[in-house]
Amino acid sequence: MPNDAYTLDRAKPEDLDGIVALENACFHPSIAFSRRQWRCFLANPLVTIPVVRYRGRVIADALVLRRRTISGVTGRIYTMAVTREHRGTGLGRMLLDDCLAALRAEGVTTVFLEVGVSNQAAISLYESAGFVKTHRLRDYYAPGQDAWKMRLRA
Repeated sequence: MPNDAYTLDRAKPEDLDGIVALENACFHPSIAFSRRQWRCFLANPLVTIPVVRYRGRVIADALVLRRRTISGVTGRIYTMAVTREHRGTGLGRMLLDDCLAALRAEGVTTVFLEVGVSNQAAISLYESAGFVKTHRLRDYYAPGQDAWKMRLRA
């Protein structure tokens, strides 16, 4: 943990306002999850939402989904967000490590995610954890805003 002022925990229903505020601060409205979507995620037993609080305020989060398939359960890191003023402090690494540890503890061996092709900091973080680019998703976020599909096999 970067310092004692940060705490890592699982999101609770009372974190909804902070999560939605973080979402709106970090993502364009066309791709940000709505309050209603976050409320559903918080209630879904196949979802984990780790949050980092700084002085009691949600300043970073991630959203991890599980999908049951014929060959087992896979994980998907659906989103990760860190407030601008706390980027570069190691919180992204802390969230990613927490997400992957939770999935591995459940026996999940394959994890997917999507990341904007221009988001080099996030791409480097994911690659350092063992994710590899599998293919480019054209216009994934919006026209002209491609993403990389990435996969980790642990």
